[in-house]
Amino acid sequence: MVECDDKDLIDYARSFISHGRMYGGDFTKFDKNKWQDRFLFSSVGSLYRADCLSAALGNSQFTRVLDIILKRKTNALALTKRLSVSGVVEHFIFPDYKYIDNCVFQFYPIKIKRSSFVQREQFLQYLYENKIDSRVLLSLTNQPAIKKLYGGIEDNYPFSKECNKYGFIIGCHQGLNVEDMEYIGDIFEKYIRERE
Repeated sequence: MVECDDKDLIDYARSFISHGRMYGGDFTKFDKNKWQDRFLFSSVGSLYRADCLSAALGNSQFTRVLDIILKRKTNALALTKRLSVSGVVEHFIFPDYKYIDNCVFQFYPIKIKRSSFVQREQFLQYLYENKIDSRVLLSLTNQPAIKKLYGGIEDNYPFSKECNKYGFIIGCHQGLNVEDMEYIGDIFEKYIRERE
């Protein structure tokens, strides 16, 4: 436990125990009505959450791990099927069936096509306003901590650079269901239809 009354030290401690992430675990999407990317890593940190209670809860999940995997794959399949419709598929790249077969999802990765009119920040805000949580697709090459350590290396990794600009993730875990995937697909379709 850390206790102090120095705001800078508090911010540092919160960041350090969350892999060095800025905002130290705060996922708030808006700050004074401005969209904020809260998945920035400003320094090198660690993750210290492996207490006995967390370990016991994690261990208990092994009894249902196969059910969890099946539910995540079912959600991913349902979302891929729902997004593979005319009007949506022209704007996004998402996992194909081979990828789904070989992956256990917590999040579902999506990339906006360069040819699309969809702007990531506005689209993620639209998802948020429609009760769909998202995060930018996390590629390390543009993170502040990496820039401090290695300089501006993003141009050396063109695919990562493209993911940094156009990629994002949405939930696909076992806490969601096929109806949730249908709703997500409906919102994607509504966004495109309203802007065409």
